[in-house]
Amino acid sequence: MYRHPSIDFLENNLMELSDKLLPNVRAHLESGFNVILYGVGSKIRLLQKFRADYLKGYDSLSVAGYSSSISIRKILNTIVEDILGLEKVPLNAATRLYTIIECFSRDSAAESPLYLLINCIDGLNLRSAIAQSVLAQLASVPHIHLLATMDNPNLPILWSQTEVSQFNWVWEECTTLLPYKEEASFANSRLLQRVLRDCNESGKSGDPLSGLCHIWASITQNARDIFRLVVEYQLEEIKGIEAAAAAPSSKSQKNKVKEKAKRGRDDDAATSGPKGMPLEELYWRCRDAFLATSEVALRAQLLPFLSNPAFRMRMALKWSPFHLPK
Repeated sequence: MYRHPSIDFLENNLMELSDKLLPNVRAHLESGFNVILYGVGSKIRLLQKFRADYLKGYDSLSVAGYSSSISIRKILNTIVEDILGLEKVPLNAATRLYTIIECFSRDSAAESPLYLLINCIDGLNLRSAIAQSVLAQLASVPHIHLLATMDNPNLPILWSQTEVSQFNWVWEECTTLLPYKEEASFANSRLLQRVLRDCNESGKSGDPLSGLCHIWASITQNARDIFRLVVEYQLEEIKGIEAAAAAPSSKSQKNKVKEKAKRGRDDDAATSGPKGMPLEELYWRCRDAFLATSEVALRAQLLPFLSNPAFRMRMALKWSPFHLPK
């Protein structure tokens, strides 16, 4: 499986960040505040580490706000049935919310507070005014401590002044730059569907992400390794373009780069950025790695990918660049 070289560096940064951040988070929660983590990159591992290191022996509930199956009703049901252990509470959401507030407002609840960890409090199913209102009411309960993450900078627009007061946030910036691997693993991710659908030049309907999952499950290991070669080549090409743009220092050198870029646009006006991996280059790399013995065999391995709009092949006289569109 392909692993980008920068991941190790980012994970080391994450460990340093967690050592500095998480003790402060614990102190804020114990002081009666709630904490919201914001910044670019996945923050799920920060929540997992906080739960493992600081919440042993405490009641805690981890909520995947990015999941398409999560709902505010499911959160209330889990607290009532699994944490409080109450079986005869009516299924009405308002009644269950009142029960939770009453139980965790008692002085006796100080010995067993509830830590509510919500990764992506701005998830699609939690973004409604009703859901945010319920979460704000839970956050205002004395012995319920809320630690949440957010990725949408427009989320505070949903909150009224009352809800802002109820949340009582301490804002902690924690940019990790880690990929949203788990968050984006759901086929119902509308963001990914929108990005991949934009790649579909023919305008056909369907779910490109779902189709991509089916392709990946059905292809051979050789085809997966070929795909990895294409990805590595394209990442190297992107780095080369960025380095070339930053390298020229004199005016004449800059003009040469601009002229070269202009010629590239003239050659293919519809394509910007990386031009893709020439099939000839891919063929020889596959031969060196014993992944394909002939051009015909290579094209047969690429055929499943070309049925998905996330991939494109531009036709040329003989060799065709195979690439992943931006």
